[in-house]
Amino acid sequence: MRLCFFGAAESSLSRGLSRQLAQMDEWLTEHQLAFMEERWEAGMVFYEKVYELRRYHLRFMEESLLPLFRQHYPQPPSGARPLYFEREKKLILKTMRPYAYLFPRLYMAGRMETLNLARLFDEYMYLKDLLDHHDAREKGFLFRLLDESLSGERRSALLERYRLGLRAFEGRWPE
Repeated sequence: MRLCFFGAAESSLSRGLSRQLAQMDEWLTEHQLAFMEERWEAGMVFYEKVYELRRYHLRFMEESLLPLFRQHYPQPPSGARPLYFEREKKLILKTMRPYAYLFPRLYMAGRMETLNLARLFDEYMYLKDLLDHHDAREKGFLFRLLDESLSGERRSALLERYRLGLRAFEGRWPE
């Protein structure tokens, strides 16, 4: 299963990582569609993929991108303080984590039909708004400003590290 959506020659953080975010958004939509069609296993696979890859992406942001951002922008532009990214990371994971555990438990107990999809998808509106806000902040500040301040070689190395990290997920989900 394809997990990386930018090529080895990519040197723009904005283009490369934005493609990853767009794919995660698409998989979240696929999860919702699968649940609406009562394709529970497929829906859980899509959600698990989004959750695990989002966790990976946020960890990469925190461990690899934010230290560079702090170094290059000790006085960041308004709206781009590293603290904002860190707080959003915590909120995203706090919002996503319960579902990562709930869906498999309900499925194993044969109780998926007890899910109130209307309520669940209503709750997802908050999650999607949070993801949209965070992703816009990453694209508008973090990726763009690092693209401007880092050499092409350094950006390529960061993207390669991201790609290598995705290999840990290979074979984890069915095609």
